[in-house]
Amino acid sequence: MSLDMGRMNSVIDIDADSGLARIQAGALGPHLEAQLAAQGWTIGHFPDSFTHSTIGGWAATRSSGMQSDKYGDIAQIVRGIRVVRPSRDGRDGVLVIPAIPSASTGPSVREMIVGSEGRLGVITEITAQVHRVAEVREIQAYFFPTWEAGIKAMQTISESDASPIITRVSDARETGFSMATSKERHGMDALLAGKVLPALMKSKGWNLDEICLSFIGFEGGAAHVTRQKKLVGAIVKQHGGMGVGTGPGVLYDQKKFDTPYLRDFLLDRGPRATSPRPPRRGRSCCRSTTGSSRPPTAPTTRSAPRGGSCATSRTPTIRARASTSPSPSWAERTCSPSTTS
Repeated sequence: MSLDMGRMNSVIDIDADSGLARIQAGALGPHLEAQLAAQGWTIGHFPDSFTHSTIGGWAATRSSGMQSDKYGDIAQIVRGIRVVRPSRDGRDGVLVIPAIPSASTGPSVREMIVGSEGRLGVITEITAQVHRVAEVREIQAYFFPTWEAGIKAMQTISESDASPIITRVSDARETGFSMATSKERHGMDALLAGKVLPALMKSKGWNLDEICLSFIGFEGGAAHVTRQKKLVGAIVKQHGGMGVGTGPGVLYDQKKFDTPYLRDFLLDRGPRATSPRPPRRGRSCCRSTTGSSRPPTAPTTRSAPRGGSCATSRTPTIRARASTSPSPSWAERTCSPSTTS
């Protein structure tokens, strides 16, 4: 049975004193954030499926988001829940679990429902912990010479006094995917990103086929963000990495929900994995699935892994450029994150 909750999509009310919002379960991620932002709040939960999933679905599947480092997974965000179950023997089938502080008693019925995927009833309303929109938000981009260096830096950050909202590092394959699908640059921006930066990396002795791209996010007051960036910058430098500013981070923030669908769309059609180096002129860049009895499928929805160091090691590098055109050198690639444009 499929039940459409699309018309139950409103933020009912917000208790500003406790930071709790009552939200109908059918609210899609973007619509939910827009309603909260209009009153100066955010839920802080951003799974890969954010644009096409609802808060009720997040609770039912016990999802995790890109900013779980700061805000927690959905299990920590859900404070109260309303579930409709079949009535029996004249008894009301509605189960209401109010938002209460942490308790020392158990087992927790709320914990049983979160992640139950509809087996225990239909979730119709969530009472969620929400937060004031931060004064400053920045996503900084960094490069590391190797995957090992990036992972060690992420571990050191997690053990330090730094408290970023996002700590993400991609392995060489995912980094290559980001660069292969990056937005075109022009003028001085293209010169710096396409020639100066690769030349600087080579001067450091880096193998451009092994570099790893990292995004680390910061939120809070201006002084807090400045201190956090200083702490993280020192750790990145300690592990041989280098910062490249907020430019790629801005694009990452804008396009972070597009990449999973672009990746899955291509993988569902059987493209060929290549190395991060562009193919030679005249060589086919990708291969479509032919002769398959299975019809093309839509991109699948996948939730983001828990915030922290992560990478999609299974993701191949996809070259979307036509094979009949001259193949650009690595230096002509930009260092911005993936886009679909």
